[in-house]
Parts: sequence; structure tokens; C-alpha cells
Amino acid sequence: VVFLGLFLLLSHQAHALCVNLAFGNVPSTATFKGRGGYAVYDPQEYLQTVSFEVRAEATGATCEYFVTLSTGQSGDFNQRKLAETTNRLNYNAYTDSGKSGILKALPTATQNEIIAGSFPVAVALTQTNTHKFFWTINPQQVVPASGTPYADGNLTLSLYSGLLFLNPTLVATKTIAVQTRGGSSG
Repeated sequence: VVFLGLFLLLSHQAHALCVNLAFGNVPSTATFKGRGGYAVYDPQEYLQTVSFEVRAEATGATCEYFVTLSTGQSGDFNQRKLAETTNRLNYNAYTDSGKSGILKALPTATQNEIIAGSFPVAVALTQTNTHKFFWTINPQQVVPASGTPYADGNLTLSLYSGLLFLNPTLVATKTIAVQTRGGSSG
């Protein structure tokens, strides 16, 4: 019981010691770069990378944080959707390049479905960590070519101070869109 109390106290202190925690360099749009866009008959999967930064000021103690991603317009973490007027392309976002964890949001997310980070005790004024998430469109979905991009502009990247299961605090959000030209025969 004493150990658990000490753990919770230290976790709460780490949570409180994230000063001016914020996003940096989050792209507003991530464009699919397969073969010039999504090619219907191309069996290759093209994993895309989105890089962003998290910044905080040094506090003399460890600052723990994590990042989540909303479902977008699909409302479903297991199958996000890019849309143009009437057609849809299935895609998803992942925490790593091995696609071992779908990037999710609270309250659904588990430890391998978030991007976690921390800033150690340091003397620097501002610290910056670079993070990535990965996304790809499921190959060989038959959709028509479109002059309008297939897009999901309803994604929200959220930054929380603290640890996943210990009452984290939402400190920042950024909207990000993913898109592709779609339906070409490639």
C-alpha cells in the first residue's frame, strides 16, 4: 500500500511538472505519396510517416506526456475512412512502422495505442522531442478516379500531460487532414 501511494504521488508530481507543454511543427495536411496518389490496382502498401514535435520547459523534474488521435470522419478506430463526394477509401493510423498498434484516443486507447514520451530532468530552457505516427491506405480498393481528393479532415491529434491511467490532463489539440488523389489505375 505504501509503494502504491508513493507511486501515485510521484506520478501526480510528474503530471504537475509539465510546464508549457505544447505541440510543434504539426503538419496541417499529410498527403499520400504512393504512385502519385492511390492506385487502384497496385497491390503494394505504402506506409506514410507524419512527424511532429512536443515541447516543454525544463522544470527540474521528469515530465510525462502522451499523444492520441481521433477516429476522424469514420467514427471507428479499426477502420478510418478517406472520402470524396460519394466514394470512400479505408485507411488507418499506427503508433509504429510495424503497424502493431492502431493509434487511438481516450477513453479507448491502451498503452500500445498511444505515443508516449517524457522530458527528463534537465537544465535546458526548452526541450523538444520528435515523434511520428504512420498511416496507410488499404491496397486494391476499387474506387473511381476523382478530381477531388479523397480526404479525412476531421482528425484531432491530442496532447496529454501525465500518464495514461492516472487522470491525465488534456493540454493541446491540433487538427490534421490526410488525403490522396484516388482511383487511378496506376
